[in-house]
Amino acid sequence: MEDIRTIELRVITVGDHIFYGVSPDADDESRPLILLNHAATVLQVIRTQHGTDISSIIRDLIRLGVEFHPAWRRKNYTYLSPPPTYNLGRRPKGYIPTSVDLGVYVQRRNAFLRTPRGHAALFHGGIIGRLARLVLIDAEDLALLEPSDDVLRSGTCVCRLNGGSSLWHQSLSPDEIKLICGFYAVETGKSSPLKYISWWPTPMAFESSGLSTGWWNANCERWFVKRLKEMAQGTAKLWTFSEWKRKIKFSVTARKVASKNEEIAAEYLKLPA
Repeated sequence: MEDIRTIELRVITVGDHIFYGVSPDADDESRPLILLNHAATVLQVIRTQHGTDISSIIRDLIRLGVEFHPAWRRKNYTYLSPPPTYNLGRRPKGYIPTSVDLGVYVQRRNAFLRTPRGHAALFHGGIIGRLARLVLIDAEDLALLEPSDDVLRSGTCVCRLNGGSSLWHQSLSPDEIKLICGFYAVETGKSSPLKYISWWPTPMAFESSGLSTGWWNANCERWFVKRLKEMAQGTAKLWTFSEWKRKIKFSVTARKVASKNEEIAAEYLKLPA
């Protein structure tokens, strides 16, 4: 444990993944440990100098649009399978979405995001987090709520702790992510019976694009607003995963800058990048 400007900081390694855990008081089990993926975000939290005000830290992270996860200490928890999510259905070959299809997608997406399970989208950052903030006008307040046992148990167990406790955080299932992105299964008439197209790129496609820098930047917002306008005007096309990757590739310069910034932040904090 390392104390930096009133922020308790720990590094948690789970398999090949490194989490940076920050908390104003790691011994206070009534408050979550904030798990971050990037050293640059850790540095941002420290620079804000909110001290023991964990609510302000969470609000700032929501505004930045970064991925983070409030992880809660729980004893005697066992995993609970998430409830089923019903997708947008199967469509025939040559399917072109209509305004009715768009309306159904928006209604179902919004209804899910407004549920306690849907609130987990706020912590995913990227395109998932932005869609959640589009729908949840009280996003910052919702992000401060302690999740119910059922929501937390159907999330992710990060690791086991000493004393029989574990760290758990809310998370979305793959089917829930597909619903948020607006997936349809479309018949191809070929040996591969189905292809999958969506209104929005998957998190994996978005994170491989030139838009992804670890936070929701101005270029992300311009692209997002343009896409919303196309959807409203009926000119938006739906793409497969590989098509989305090509459509939002853009310049990799911003990603290179973000990568270098991550190295510098890790060196400053003496953390593994």
